Amino acid sequence: MQRVLLDTGAFLGYLFPIEYQRELISQHIETLILKGVELLVPYQVLREAYATLTRSPQNRGGFGMRPMTVVQIFRKVMESGVFCFVSENEDILQRWLNFLEKAGITSADTFDAYLVATAQAYDVNRVVTTNPKIWQRAGIPVETS
Repeated sequence: MQRVLLDTGAFLGYLFPIEYQRELISQHIETLILKGVELLVPYQVLREAYATLTRSPQNRGGFGMRPMTVVQIFRKVMESGVFCFVSENEDILQRWLNFLEKAGITSADTFDAYLVATAQAYDVNRVVTTNPKIWQRAGIPVETS
């Protein structure tokens, strides 16, 4: 079975395609769902999405949503069974540290580097992303739609 990981931009694009200006990403994910592709969403994506959704619109593109609303949305999505939410473990942590060291990752790219490590640990075939740069550095095929 094909395994595809969604990064935070793709996950938000699926949840809020118009507001997040990601209609094509949302349509692409819908196509993957119809094809029966296993869509992995790391817990890190939920944390990053929560930060974006609850952040003020005046602060780096936040949505300004109430925390309770975001939690309700997350619970509904998790209960839908559409996505496979993947847990974190020691293997991911070690892969992340190795990638940071090998690639010289700094600053905010460390968050995406953690997703790279997760993709490697779960034998992901490709990633749906709005930011292909770090994935390409890791040699993981990307779909940007």
